[in-house]
Amino acid sequence: MNLARRYRPKLLSELTGQVAAVKLLSEAIEKDQIAPAYLFSGPRGVGKTSMARIFARAACCLSTDSSQRPCGKCRSCKLIAESGSMDVLEIDGASHTGVDDVRNLIDAVAYRPSVGARNVYIVDEVHMLSTAAFNALLKTLEEPPRHALFLFATTEIEKIPATILSRVQRLELKRINESEIVSNLQGICEQEEIQYEASSLQQIAVAADGSLRDAQTLMEQMILLSGEKVVSQSIADQFLGSIGPDKEVALLELIAHKDQTALLSQLSGFHEKGKDLLVLANRLLKWCRACLISKSTKDWNLLSAEFDGNLLKRLEKAFEKWTIEDIDRLFEILWTANERLRRSDQALIVLEIALLRACRMTSSLDLRDLLDRLDELSIAQAQGTGLPAPDTAVPSSRPHQPSMPKKKSQARSAAQEKPIEKQRFETSDQLLEALRGAKPSLYTLALCAQKRELKSGVWSLCYPQNHFAYRQISEPLIQKELKTFLSEASENPIDFKVIGIEGAGPQKASEKNFIQSAKKEILSDPDLQQIASELNGRVSEVTIEGIKT
Repeated sequence: MNLARRYRPKLLSELTGQVAAVKLLSEAIEKDQIAPAYLFSGPRGVGKTSMARIFARAACCLSTDSSQRPCGKCRSCKLIAESGSMDVLEIDGASHTGVDDVRNLIDAVAYRPSVGARNVYIVDEVHMLSTAAFNALLKTLEEPPRHALFLFATTEIEKIPATILSRVQRLELKRINESEIVSNLQGICEQEEIQYEASSLQQIAVAADGSLRDAQTLMEQMILLSGEKVVSQSIADQFLGSIGPDKEVALLELIAHKDQTALLSQLSGFHEKGKDLLVLANRLLKWCRACLISKSTKDWNLLSAEFDGNLLKRLEKAFEKWTIEDIDRLFEILWTANERLRRSDQALIVLEIALLRACRMTSSLDLRDLLDRLDELSIAQAQGTGLPAPDTAVPSSRPHQPSMPKKKSQARSAAQEKPIEKQRFETSDQLLEALRGAKPSLYTLALCAQKRELKSGVWSLCYPQNHFAYRQISEPLIQKELKTFLSEASENPIDFKVIGIEGAGPQKASEKNFIQSAKKEILSDPDLQQIASELNGRVSEVTIEGIKT
C-alpha cells in the first residue's frame, strides 16, 4: 500500500488538524447520542472519508464501554477491519447518481444489522447525486429507523439541496496548516526510517496546500525519485519547482533593502533552474499578506500557526522601518503581478518588472506630518526666515506626535496675524486696513460687504441677505471676535452692526472678484504645486478661513 493508505488514521484521536469535529463525534459516541445522519464537508485530503469510516466503526462497535469505541476487539470491529462486514455499506456518489440506486439503499435500510449495533451507509461525493435521488432520500433522512446511520462526505457543499442540509448534522473540516502537515510527515519518516531535511518537508507542506493526503503522496514520489529512503532539499527543489520558504523570505528582505541588483540575480537563477515563477509570485504574496497583518495588528505571533516563527521574525526585522501603507502598496504590486502572470507567457519579464517597481517604491508621507510641515512653512514665511532646507523635512517613518490644539492655534496666529496697535479711526477704509493686518479672516468677510460706513462711532456692514459672508458674520462667535478687535485696536469707542439687504446690489469689481483672485493666487503658489506633485495629486478645493471656493 502507498503511504497515504498505510498511514490512514484508525482512531478519531489520530486525525490531524480537526479538533472541533473530533471532539463533537467523540462526545456523541461516549454519550450514545448519535444523530441519524452526518455530513462531512471540506477541501480534498483533510480526512472526510477517514472520519466517516472511523465513526462508522465506533457506531457499530459492540463494546459495553462507550469511551473505548471502536474497541478493535469485538466481532463487529474485526469484520469491518477485514472488509467483511455487511453492516457498513460504502458507495461512491459519482457512480451511483440515479434515483434507482437510492431506492435500493432505502429498501436495505429496513433490515436490521447482522452483527453490529447499527447499519451504516457511507456516501462519498454525495453532491454528485441527482435531484431526484436527493428527493427520494428526504423521507428516510427525516424519520430513519433507530438502527440506521447515514454518513455523507462532499467537497462541494454548495451543491447539496437545502432540504438535505436541514436533515443532517454538518461538520465542516478545515484545511490542515503547514506545521501540522510537517509534523505528520516527520512521524512517517521516523517510522519508515527515511532520512529527511526539515526544509524539504516544509516545501512539501507548502505545495500540498492544506491537503495531508497530497503531502504524503508528494513525499512518496520524492522518495521514489531519489532511489533511496531520502527526502533531500535538492530533490524537493527539482520535483516541486519551488524555492523554499527560507529563500522566499530572503527575496522579500532584498525588496525591503531595495537591493535591485541582487534581487534580479536571484530571480534569474531561479528561472534558469526551472522554478515555477507563478508559484513563487503566489508565495511572495502570501508572505506579504502575513507581514501586512502582523504589522497592522502589531502581533508577529498571530500567524505563527500558519508560518514559521523564525521566518516571521526575519520579516519583522526587514520591514521594521516600512509603514503599513508601504507594505499595502507592495501587496498590490505583487497581486497585480500574480494576475498578469496567469495571462502571460513572459513570466520572467512580468515578475522582474514587478519586483523592480517594489524596490523603486517611495516611502509614503503621512498627511498629518504634511500638515505639520505646512504649519512650519507658514511660521517661517511670517518670520521672514524663508523655507527650511529640504533635508530638514520630517521623515515619513517617524511616529506621528500630534500637536496640542492650543499650540497649533498659536502657530497659525503667529504666521497670519500681526500685533494689534491702538489708533484712532476716522474712516471705514482705515478700519478695514487695520483689520486686514490683524484679523485676515474677518477682513475677508468685511471686504465682501456691499457697503461699509463708519458714522457716529458705529461701523455698518451691509450685505445681501443671500450672501455667504452675511451668514458667516452673523454667527455669534464671529461677532464676538470682531467686537474684541474693535475694543483692542481703536482709541475711540466703536461699535458695529450688520445689515441684511434684500436682493443683491451692484458691487465693486475688486470686491466681487476677490475670492476668484485669491483662489488663483493660492493655486499658483510654487510650494503648494510642489506638494501636490510629490503626492501625485491635485488641489480639489480652496478654503479661505472657512470659505470654500
